Amino acid sequence: DPLMDWGIHPISLILKLFNKDALDIFKSKKIKYSRYHKVFKIIFLHNQTEIKIITGNGFKKKIRKVKIFLKNNDILECDFILHQIFLNKINVFISKKTPLSVLLDNFFLNINQGLNNNELENLIHSRNSIKIIEKFV
Repeated sequence: DPLMDWGIHPISLILKLFNKDALDIFKSKKIKYSRYHKVFKIIFLHNQTEIKIITGNGFKKKIRKVKIFLKNNDILECDFILHQIFLNKINVFISKKTPLSVLLDNFFLNINQGLNNNELENLIHSRNSIKIIEKFV
């Protein structure tokens, strides 16, 4: 399912940034839903901060973004394809490593040093992301 494939990453990011128990799923909508293409819009609310995720496989151009609308009207945007973070469309961070290299580095460290608390936390966020996604699938 496309939501399981692509939705876990942005939802896990949101759960890592914000306390899971303080998040409310404000609204969800199936934007495109067919046998082969599915696009979902999920809006979370956290203390009057709106967090929008649009994810799926039904785009003409591949899009993997999370937008967080802050209380002061700033917009924080995480682009999972470019591996960049923007604040009001101004680039504030560019990752020097690809996600795959980060995973491999973490895997190497876990083999040599054992699982650390951060990795356990990431696993919990992934599990919670799946629970959220299962509500829509």
